[in-house]
Amino acid sequence: MSPEIAQVVDSAANGENITKDIPSDFLVKNDTETPLLEEKVDAPKPCPAKQENKSLFDPSVLPQSSDPHEILAQVEFYFSDSNLPNDKFLWSLTQENDGWVPIATIASFKRMRRFQPVDAISEALRQSLNLLEVNQDGTKVRRKTPLVKQAGSAAFDRSIYVKGFGEETTTMQIDLEIFFKELGPVNQIRMRRDDDKKFKGSIFVEFGDIETAKKVLAMEDKPKWNDCELVFMSKNVLKCLRELTI
Repeated sequence: MSPEIAQVVDSAANGENITKDIPSDFLVKNDTETPLLEEKVDAPKPCPAKQENKSLFDPSVLPQSSDPHEILAQVEFYFSDSNLPNDKFLWSLTQENDGWVPIATIASFKRMRRFQPVDAISEALRQSLNLLEVNQDGTKVRRKTPLVKQAGSAAFDRSIYVKGFGEETTTMQIDLEIFFKELGPVNQIRMRRDDDKKFKGSIFVEFGDIETAKKVLAMEDKPKWNDCELVFMSKNVLKCLRELTI
């Protein structure tokens, strides 16, 4: 048990209120104003109405490009061990046709539309050293080694929770990636959203290794976002806090 989690457990054992340490976007309130974890509320839920998509992310505001390094980095992320198992659409495509995915389909993704022409995408993907391969006529791409989904905690352990980003902007996803890559290798950043896809002001960052995650959490002078303080927490501590309040 890590020192952080041990401290939380001791606080709970001593009767202290640990819900104050749980990020507010994980809490809802019942009729008696007692905090409850939103994932654990058992009240009957009404039939869901059609949700309005309030995501502001709009990569179309970025300039058109044929940069092979940008293209390769983006597509290798799509097919990476971190992203592919969680991307239902792309995963389903890789389970057919011996893993081959049409490059035209990849080019239609929102973050890929600015890369023109499509031939530039094919040429860029041919430069992949270890992850991807392109078919002879340059129309399809697949992983060189098929990915097998595995249950495990490696990604969980190298991930952290960060809160305090305020309102979303059209390029925030990309801005966050640039921001956190200054701290070390990053596999992916997931912006947390509500049912309407509105940004909650918090994210999960999966670093390339556990050591980087630990280093960031241990920093005394943690980075600020637009001069605003951020809350950093390991996913292990967050999970422990949530479980102890049930």
